[in-house]
Amino acid sequence: MPSSSTRPKRKRYWHFGVHAKPCVYPVVGFAIKPHVLFSEDGANIRGTNAQQHRARRSQCKFWWNNHWRDLILAMMAHLGQETGVIGLAVSPSVSLEVETSPAEFQSSVSYRDEDAGEPFEDFEERMDDDADTKESDAEDE
Repeated sequence: MPSSSTRPKRKRYWHFGVHAKPCVYPVVGFAIKPHVLFSEDGANIRGTNAQQHRARRSQCKFWWNNHWRDLILAMMAHLGQETGVIGLAVSPSVSLEVETSPAEFQSSVSYRDEDAGEPFEDFEERMDDDADTKESDAEDE
């Protein structure tokens, strides 16, 4: 098997999407869930569920909450176009309008873990581990 430095690199495209799940409690609205899928040509999603899962674990490993939040907010802004709302037809003559901005709140409590380190303090070590994982994943295929 050729080493990872001599093996040609495959280009992998990632595709982001969301789905909305209606909620009626504690407030009426929609919970937006993100999804990431992969393709090799930028158009056709291919591969088994296990391959997609492995690719997600590798590609999205260092996507922290702020990255996911920004992707979701950008997608919602895109779906709402210039109006800031998404129209949902519920019958031929009636539609609902859903705001694309999330519900905002402020909490009187917060969580702070004094023992937790900064997210990137062991970044280089994690990147080395990630490179080892990619090599072993390539050998499995």
